[in-house]
Amino acid sequence: MNIQPLTDKSHATNLSQKSEATNNANHPEIPVSKDNVAFTTIAKEITKTFDSTGLARSIDTDRVSSIKQALADGEYPINIEKIAAKMTQIEQKQFSNT
Repeated sequence: MNIQPLTDKSHATNLSQKSEATNNANHPEIPVSKDNVAFTTIAKEITKTFDSTGLARSIDTDRVSSIKQALADGEYPINIEKIAAKMTQIEQKQFSNT
């Protein structure tokens, strides 16, 4: 048996399509499914609650914009010791809960 290496994506796509067609021919009773998203009643209620209370809109877009600009300009103060301490705290909390 001679195995040809895959050299480009178009060849791999063709193999994938051939494989899918072969699987459908061998097992016609198995439907090919497409991805589908369905929201549960609970998810819909949560969405309604957020919309009605305004919690989803509580982001201060002016502050976010100013921080983005400061980062882009290289003027935002970054305290690496505080970041490291917080990361350590999060890891300790995570591992103590397991």
